[in-house]
Amino acid sequence: MAQVRADRDKARKDLARYEQAARKAVNPFTEQEATNARQAYLAQEARLSAAEAQQRQIQSQLDAIVNGEHAGIVSLRAQLKEAQYNLDRTLVRAPSDGYVTQVLLDKGSYVNSMPFRPAMFFIPEQGRRVIASFRQNSLLRVKAGDEAEVVFTGVPGTVFQGKVKQVLPVVPEGVYQAQFALQTITFDGRNGILAEIELDPAVDAYHLPDGVAAQVAIYTQHMHHVAVMRKVLLRMTGWMHYLYLDH
Repeated sequence: MAQVRADRDKARKDLARYEQAARKAVNPFTEQEATNARQAYLAQEARLSAAEAQQRQIQSQLDAIVNGEHAGIVSLRAQLKEAQYNLDRTLVRAPSDGYVTQVLLDKGSYVNSMPFRPAMFFIPEQGRRVIASFRQNSLLRVKAGDEAEVVFTGVPGTVFQGKVKQVLPVVPEGVYQAQFALQTITFDGRNGILAEIELDPAVDAYHLPDGVAAQVAIYTQHMHHVAVMRKVLLRMTGWMHYLYLDH
C-alpha cells in the first residue's frame, strides 16, 4: 500500500510541474508531455483506490468473528462436517439379518438419489416359504391353516409337508408401480390368487437356493374325501422329475 501511495504522489508532483510550466511565458514542455503526465496521475490514483478497497475488504474479513471465532474457520469447519456426514451416508446397513445376492458397486462408484435404481439386492434371512398361485375359483375355499404338500423339481420323488400361512390380499393385476405415464390395466384371467406356504423345517437339510420351482397342492375341507387323488398325482409329478434331458 505504501509503494502504491508513493507512486501516486510522484505522479501528482510531475503533473504539478507540467501545469506550473504551462503558466509561464516560455513552456519547455509540449502539450503531449503534459497529457501523458495527467494520464499517469489518474492511473496511479485509480490504482491507489483499488488497493484501498482491497485493504478494506481484507480487514473486514479479518474482523469477521462468529461466536468468538473467525468466520473463515467456522466456514471450513462446517464444510468438514458436511463432508463427514456425506461419508457416513456411504455406509450401507442391512435392515435385518440376511445376505446380498448382487452388488452393483465398485471402488469409485457414485450413487445418486435420483433416479431410483438399486445398487444391491438384499435377501432377508427368513424361514423357508413358498408362494403358490391358484385359480381364482379357489379364493373362497383356501384359508390359513390348510394342509399343503410341495414337491420341488430339484428334489425328485420327495414330498414336503406344509401349511397355508396366509392368502395374499391382492392379485398381481392389482399391483403396479407409479411411472411418468398414465397407468393402463389389462385383465388376464390366468392370473390367480397367491398363497404363502410355510414348509416343514425338514426342507432345510436340502439347502435349496431361493427362487427354485415347485408344485404345490392345498387340501381344504371342501370335498376332503377326494384329496387322496390329488396326493397321488402330486407324487407322480415328483417321480417324473427323475426324468430330464440335458442339451
